[in-house]
Amino acid sequence: MPTWLLTGFRRSYQAPYSLNNTNQTLVIKRKRRCKIPKYLFHGSYTEEGLKGFLKEGGSKRREATKQLVESVGGTLEAYYFAFGDNDFYVIVEVPDNKSAAAGSLVANASGTVKVKTVVLLTPEEVDEVAKMTVEYRPPGQ
Repeated sequence: MPTWLLTGFRRSYQAPYSLNNTNQTLVIKRKRRCKIPKYLFHGSYTEEGLKGFLKEGGSKRREATKQLVESVGGTLEAYYFAFGDNDFYVIVEVPDNKSAAAGSLVANASGTVKVKTVVLLTPEEVDEVAKMTVEYRPPGQ
């Protein structure tokens, strides 16, 4: 029985199909060709945001954040509440900087949160950065 292989995706799938009345298996192999950027969003609730948070609770906030991230083509990896200057920390994968900025702008424009965005780098990416040659002239020199 022949097997077909399609690449360019993240996982492998096998699906039976019929071609000219012969039973065959279609294998779709998914693998990442490019790395999806990760971002850390952290921030705090405004007074209005805290009222809504107390009314809805933490699970509803996580679900709303998940919907926002998915609407720009991303995935929510982690969502934590914290003590201190920041009320929440969120780690997401989204396709690009524009998608990350769009989510941040919409959240900040609501007036209920103050969100800051941090682009995250892997140790391997930092290794590549350390090997780069960069020209730089300090101010005044």
